Amino acid sequence: MCIRDRQCIGMDSGEIQCTKTGISGIPAFQLCHPVSALWEQTKQTGGQITGMIDFYPEMTEEELVCFIKKQEKQFHLSDILSGMLHKKCVKEVLRRGNTPEKAASVLKAFSFPITGTAGFEKAQVTAGGVPLQEINMQTMSSKKVEGLYLTGELLDADGICGGYNLQWAWSTAYLSAEDIIKRGK
Repeated sequence: MCIRDRQCIGMDSGEIQCTKTGISGIPAFQLCHPVSALWEQTKQTGGQITGMIDFYPEMTEEELVCFIKKQEKQFHLSDILSGMLHKKCVKEVLRRGNTPEKAASVLKAFSFPITGTAGFEKAQVTAGGVPLQEINMQTMSSKKVEGLYLTGELLDADGICGGYNLQWAWSTAYLSAEDIIKRGK
């Protein structure tokens, strides 16, 4: 979840990866669009966008406390958390709360400031391109340049992760090829 001025600006679920510099994974990719749309405005006003992760969405906080306390009969809290989280996260969870109750609270609402991206060079998700208003959507031909066809990620069309960009590329290529063949006859 991403929060700006106490309002949720985006939410997703799935696997995240802890990297050397932050987080990655499909949920992070999905949230790039709503965050980037507000990023510059937030920086200019001195605001902050905060990320929040629920590491155990399938459990309530109370269930998590019970689980940790049950494990504490045999293991130290740091060892329990080491079996539940990436090692970098364990240190931070323990820093924020070193009792089962506090650790469970942190695991259910792990918040962190969003301070930037890894830059365009490392981007796996982008948006932008030729506006769809400039394209004949039946043929994928340009309304501005005769004989020019634009397909796939050249166009300003983006959506959720999951291979939809590939389907968009194939479908728009099919429409343009169909029109090119039709015009060639």
